[in-house]
Amino acid sequence: MTTIPSFAGRRMAAGLPISLVNRPYYQARSQNVRELYGTTDGGRAWTIARELGIDYLYLDRVERGAFPAAALEKFGRDTEHFALAYSNDHVAIYAVRPGAAKEGPP
Repeated sequence: MTTIPSFAGRRMAAGLPISLVNRPYYQARSQNVRELYGTTDGGRAWTIARELGIDYLYLDRVERGAFPAAALEKFGRDTEHFALAYSNDHVAIYAVRPGAAKEGPP
């Protein structure tokens, strides 16, 4: 996790650091976040979120402008993996359910 001072302590699971040396680790995690938002597969998005330690996903005009609507709609559709925690006309916040993934046969 990285604390971004310019956002008053907004915690992020991934990002490309401005003030740090850009390493493959940061690029890989950022690519994971792009896949999390960009995939239409709710289960895959959930797996990525859990691997990154993400508890909540934030969607506003930035995410809506960067990713197809069909990809972002998975958060509202896939109630097994995500729960709407807050929304208004501009923002939606989804909780990542902690144990939502169904295990395969034993």
